[in-house]
Amino acid sequence: MRDIILILLYFIGCNFRINLIGEIPISDIFVACYFIFYLARRYKKNSIKDADLAYIAKLYILLFLVQFVMEILVGNEVKNIARGLAVTVLSFMKFAFVWFYFHRSNKNIMYAFLCAAFVSLFSIENAEGVTEAEILDGTSSVAFSFFKFKIAPLIGLSIVVLSLVKPSWNIGALFVISGLACIVLGARSTGLMIFMTGVIGGYIKYTRKLNAKKIFTFSAFFGCIGYLLFVLYVNAVLSGEITGGNSAVQFKTVKNPYNPLYILLSGRTESPASIAAIADKPLTGFGAWAPDPGYKYHIIQAQFQGDVIDRRKLDGVNIIPAHSVLLQSGVNNGIFALGIVAFLLYFFMSKGGKSLDKKNPYLFLVVYCLMQLTWNGLFSPLSHLRGMFPFYFAVCLYSYKYMLSKNHEKNISNYCHAR
Repeated sequence: MRDIILILLYFIGCNFRINLIGEIPISDIFVACYFIFYLARRYKKNSIKDADLAYIAKLYILLFLVQFVMEILVGNEVKNIARGLAVTVLSFMKFAFVWFYFHRSNKNIMYAFLCAAFVSLFSIENAEGVTEAEILDGTSSVAFSFFKFKIAPLIGLSIVVLSLVKPSWNIGALFVISGLACIVLGARSTGLMIFMTGVIGGYIKYTRKLNAKKIFTFSAFFGCIGYLLFVLYVNAVLSGEITGGNSAVQFKTVKNPYNPLYILLSGRTESPASIAAIADKPLTGFGAWAPDPGYKYHIIQAQFQGDVIDRRKLDGVNIIPAHSVLLQSGVNNGIFALGIVAFLLYFFMSKGGKSLDKKNPYLFLVVYCLMQLTWNGLFSPLSHLRGMFPFYFAVCLYSYKYMLSKNHEKNISNYCHAR
């Protein structure tokens, strides 16, 4: 019960913020205090020594030092330096918190995501005037935002919890159907991640003796089927049969709506601007929360969209546009910081990938975390590094160690039988 209360308090704290160096969720303060007064003290007493944690701590320390040096070199404001470094510090503290929480009991992974779904459900505020019909036809921008940012993520979390509670159910099909529904209703990125979780997890779970040939054949087949579904989706949107979200406007303005790359970049126009910023200051970056000099990078973003920039609308928001954990790391602190963040993602994702096995009870959860890390690493703000990323990191590493221990037990058992 204590473990449930602990993680429940954490997720409740995510919904309340106080203003220190910018707005900080109470959950971050909770984790920082827990880390300082409990985990750090136990680590000093050698009661929770962990080789992987020590290696990960070194990576975070290296990232912190690179960021600090680059911030000093560019002469950034103290407040902005603190805000930038806080992301890294809190990311590690939160990872350590979650890592040891998972190790307290093998049920704690389920408790964590169950509490996340529970708190998400009760933190949803009813959008005033939004009806079920508006959500289904996608004609209301308020209804669209409500579904995209509130309902769709909750659907994904709920199925993840179900995969842990009822592993014998055909969870793969539920992921696929729910993902397609989210895409049709306008939550395309969340829907795609849910859909791909079902496809990849289901394929691994229900395929006998995976090998390179089978994986290649499946990838080629699914690629063809996936593109066919995409073409049908585009046709349905352009003909008005599907009206969810802003898809119709987006598809009509891009050069070629049947090219998924055009659709992707039209929704993430910050990427070209971020790449241009990194190219201008590759070694040091511009510093955290750096202003956009002369709106240079906003103009690049606007040109990529085919729009004319209205500088009056940018008053007070003149920050270099970046909507990617990786690219924003480079914009802020240069290619060395970007490289370390990229290696962090690779480290955890490779561990998660190695644990993908039909016998793994966390299979669908790990695939879901890998989808989240991939998409959000490329196309979501740097704040994700201290948001849910530590949970995804911990899941990938925990799953890897779990499968290692199971395989070790199997090898010992086989050896004993052989003797």
